[in-house]
Amino acid sequence: AGGDASLTAGSSTGGSGGDLTLNAGAGDTTGGDVTVNGGTGSSSLGGSVTMSSGVGNADDSGLMNLNTANAGSTGVSGGMTLSTGYATGGSSGTMGLSTGSAVGGTGGAITVAVGSGNTGVGGAVTVTAGSTSGTGGDGGQVSLTAGSTAAAAGGDASLTAGSSTGGSGGDLTLNAGAGDTTGGDVTVNGGTGSSSLGGSVTMSSGVGSADDSGLMNLNTANAGLSGVSGAMTLSTGISSMGTSGALSLSTGSSSSGSSGVMSLGTGASSGGNGGDIEFATGSSSSGAGGAVSVNVGVSSSSNGASIRLNAGDAPSGIGGNLYFKPGDGSSSGSNLFANAATSFNYGVISESTFDFSGLSTIFLSSSGTLQLSAASTMTLSAVNGISMGNSYVYDFESGFGTVGSDVSGQVTINSMAGVITSETSSLLSGATEFMVIFNNRVSASSIVMISVGENSSSDCYFVLRNVTPAAGQFTVEAKNMSEFACASNYKLNFFVIN
Repeated sequence: AGGDASLTAGSSTGGSGGDLTLNAGAGDTTGGDVTVNGGTGSSSLGGSVTMSSGVGNADDSGLMNLNTANAGSTGVSGGMTLSTGYATGGSSGTMGLSTGSAVGGTGGAITVAVGSGNTGVGGAVTVTAGSTSGTGGDGGQVSLTAGSTAAAAGGDASLTAGSSTGGSGGDLTLNAGAGDTTGGDVTVNGGTGSSSLGGSVTMSSGVGSADDSGLMNLNTANAGLSGVSGAMTLSTGISSMGTSGALSLSTGSSSSGSSGVMSLGTGASSGGNGGDIEFATGSSSSGAGGAVSVNVGVSSSSNGASIRLNAGDAPSGIGGNLYFKPGDGSSSGSNLFANAATSFNYGVISESTFDFSGLSTIFLSSSGTLQLSAASTMTLSAVNGISMGNSYVYDFESGFGTVGSDVSGQVTINSMAGVITSETSSLLSGATEFMVIFNNRVSASSIVMISVGENSSSDCYFVLRNVTPAAGQFTVEAKNMSEFACASNYKLNFFVIN
């Protein structure tokens, strides 16, 4: 080894040790440099440069100041570079910037700050991890971690853009790296709480003390030429011992204007169906499934707001349907209609019931035709009677037939009204004709109303002596009361009332 060189100030047993000062010479133009280099190692390690402040055996260790001198009246202060050297056959040297550990006090703080200026833009702070051109190697990481503790709260970490008293505050941007395949992710997680609550994540736009508060945009980026845009999920976590977290979407209240509008919509599509919107509550294996409530705001000085459910229009097709489907079960649910003031159910529409008996009056009206139909039986009943409202009633079920067309003295006409044509065309004076009309609308308790209809013979007239209803039929006895015989068939009109 080459010989060592040592420059040491004097020691003292009763006072301070001597100072050691290395000063380059002053110059009329440029001052002299001070250069401290470790020795070159031709076949092994280069020599190290170590600078340490003095040990204080009974007090503080010595300070270490590395700084450039103040600038003159027309220049800038000198720059400072802390860097490790290049490497051509291995990794470049690491750089550590740390304060010492403390046993009886607080670990020393580290402050990285840019000096203030009174013109132009403030100085920047840039922290950049190393890039690599090697295949299969990741770029260097940047990690900012607050201190941990075993007895209290861990240290806070804060990233804050600069404030301004005369303009806009600085922006804060978090960008993941671009990638030739997949772009980098941005992950924001609250801290894990091993024995109590997990940490919260709060995102709030800025307050505008004299104007609007800041906007908040949460959106995924547009898709490329051959992909789909990214999905978005807002959900609370799973719970194994209690209720899972609630999810609330609301706009703020307003004291002097309208509260904010909330809009839920899916994107338009030019090559397929428009996106669906689905509201689904949680199912339960031990209780009732979750309910869905849609409530509009109460007004103390104007009208209550409406709820509109609109199915989709289709200018060149069939418009969308609107479905109200109760739940299925051992007994199917119903569609209920509640009183606005009392919430009492006054109407029910179910699989087998259309019941609005909770109302004193119901109006069914139409500007055109109102049609009520049933595949089997329709019953109209009322305690005090059924009023037709002084309206013309028509289109009763009717039929017709001629007695004796199949069997003499008989005819089948299965309708509640109709026309019976007599079998004989020359009923003698004083003669009586009996006929049986089979009709499945008739029972023994039916009321059968008969009148004499068309009779082209003016020489005879009839008296209906007996009209007798029975199950599935009624009999008619007609007598010619004229002194002349009839010259043609006669007709009888009937109407059955049950």
